[in-house]
Order: sequence, then C-alpha cells, then structure tokens
Amino acid sequence: MSEEFVPVFSATNEVTANLVRACLEDAGIPAVIRPRESSWFDGVFTMATGVWGEVLVPGEELERAAAIVNEYSES
Repeated sequence: MSEEFVPVFSATNEVTANLVRACLEDAGIPAVIRPRESSWFDGVFTMATGVWGEVLVPGEELERAAAIVNEYSES
C-alpha cells in the first residue's frame, strides 16, 4: 500500500523548505521536498510564481502537518 504525498507548504526558497521539512520530521511526520526549479532556468520559475518548491507529506498526516506548518509560519 503506497502513501500518496500531498503539498502542505509552498516555500519561497530552498532554506525555508528544508526548515519546514525538518520541523515536520522532528514531529514524526515523513516529509519530502519537491522543487519547482530546474538548473536550466536558474530561478525563472521562482521569479514567475514566487514559489521555489513544495513540502509534501502523506495525505493521512495532512491535518497534523498543517498545524505544525501554521505554528512555524507564526513564529
């Protein structure tokens, strides 16, 4: 049985994405980063959308993960 990963956070840069992923993993929630960037375009997607990439979590953990992300965003 595979777990479907869903976006929980859109990050404006790689550092923020890694910090959010670390917060989620510290809480026992598996998280992966899906960058939107490609080395070919060197920042074009980020400039166009304002989003560097997304942090994804298993769908069954979305509610708990969203609460942690909200807490992170408010600090």
